[in-house]
Amino acid sequence: MSRSSRVIPALSIRWFGERVNGDKMKQVQKDLMTVIKCVLHHDGLPERINRMSSGEKSELLNYAGKQNLLPFFQYFDSFFEGGQAEAFRNSIFSCVYMDAVLSEEVHGLLDQFEADGIGCVPLKGIQTKALYPSTELRTMGDLDILYQGRQSKKLRETMEKMGYEWHGEAAKHDHYQKGPIIVEMHKDLLPAESHAYGYFKDIWERTKKADGKTYVRQMKPEDHYMYTVCHLIEHFIRGGIGIRMVLDIYVLFYLHDLDQGYIRDAAEQMGIADFEDSIRMLALSWFGTKEQIEKELRPGLQLGELEEYIVSGGVFGSEENAVQNGALHTSGSIRYMTRTVFLPYASMKTVFPWLKTPFLLPAAWILRIWNVVTKRKENIRLLFHNAEAYRHIEASEKDKRRRFFERWGLGNTL
Repeated sequence: MSRSSRVIPALSIRWFGERVNGDKMKQVQKDLMTVIKCVLHHDGLPERINRMSSGEKSELLNYAGKQNLLPFFQYFDSFFEGGQAEAFRNSIFSCVYMDAVLSEEVHGLLDQFEADGIGCVPLKGIQTKALYPSTELRTMGDLDILYQGRQSKKLRETMEKMGYEWHGEAAKHDHYQKGPIIVEMHKDLLPAESHAYGYFKDIWERTKKADGKTYVRQMKPEDHYMYTVCHLIEHFIRGGIGIRMVLDIYVLFYLHDLDQGYIRDAAEQMGIADFEDSIRMLALSWFGTKEQIEKELRPGLQLGELEEYIVSGGVFGSEENAVQNGALHTSGSIRYMTRTVFLPYASMKTVFPWLKTPFLLPAAWILRIWNVVTKRKENIRLLFHNAEAYRHIEASEKDKRRRFFERWGLGNTL
C-alpha cells in the first residue's frame, strides 16, 4: 500500500465532528498523566500502577515513548522489574545519554558564538528543559537558536568550524547537521504570514544578556512562554500536538512566576487569547495539584474535544491530521503546489535577507528551488504526496475541521 493511500480516508479520525464534550481518554493516557504528575509534585505512584502486569507496563511505556515522555518513569522501581525491564532500562540510558550529548553540544555552540561575536538566543527545548525538575525529562530533537540574518555568512563559517554541514534554507531557519545532531538557526521566530509575527519582530530589543555573556541573549520568561504558545499553535493547526507540548505550558506557567497581566495583554495583541486560555486550562486540568485545580480551574469548562484531538496522535499529532488540516489552506492540488513553491515576498525575505526588492523575487524562487532539489529532496516527495492526498478530502470534512478551529479561537489562523 502506498504512503498516500494510507492517509486518504477522510473519516479516519471518527470522533472529529461537532461534539464539544465527553471523556474518551483511554486508561493508558490517564496513567501516563498520573505518572507525570507524581514526578512533578514529588508523589508516589498509586498502587494500581505499581502492580501492573508486564504487558500493561509495556503498553504504558510504549505510549509514553510515542509522546517522548519515557524519562518520567525512571523514578519508579516497579518499571525496572518484569519482562519489559531490560528494554525500558536501555531506553532510559539512551534518553539520559542523548540529554548529556545535546547539552554539551549546546554549550559548545553558544561558547563559540560568543567567541565569534554572533548574536543569538537559544529557543524552545534548550530553554524549556532547564525549567523541568531534571533536564532529561524534557527530550529534544533538533536544537533551535535565533540569530540575526545579516550574520549568515559569519554563522556558516562558525558552524563549519564546529564540524557542521549546511543543509539549505527554509522560510524561518537554516539547517545545519553534524552526524545525528541537527541545528536549526532561525532568522525569525515565526513565519511572516503569522498573525503574531509583528509582536516578535522587535524581540531582540526585549532580550537581555545571558549570565556572563555579551552576544548570547535570553528572552524574558513571559516572551518565552508566548513564543511557546505560538509555536504550539503552528503545530496544532498543521498536524496536531502531543501531551509534551501541553506539559511545557504547565511547566512554564504554573511552576514558575510569570507576569499574568503581561501574558493576557500579549495574547490579546496576537489574537490568540481564547486559545491560550483554553490550552492553559487543559494543562492545569491534566497536571495541576488538587489545590491548583480547585483554585484556578473554572468550573463547567468543557475541554473534551480539545483533549481528544491532542491525545489521539504522537508528539506532533498525526499524519492524518496533517493531511486533513493542510487541505483547509488550499482549494486544489495545483494551487497548493504553487503556493508552497512560490512563497510571497514577505516570506521569501525571511529566507534570503538580501531580497530587498520584489523585483528580485524570481531569482529568489529559482535559488530556493535549487536549494530544495540539492539539499532537501524529501520536501519534494512530501509536496507531491500532500497534493495527491488533498484531492480526496471532502468539502464537508473541511467544514467540520474549520469549525473545530474556530471553536477554539483559531479561526483567524487558517
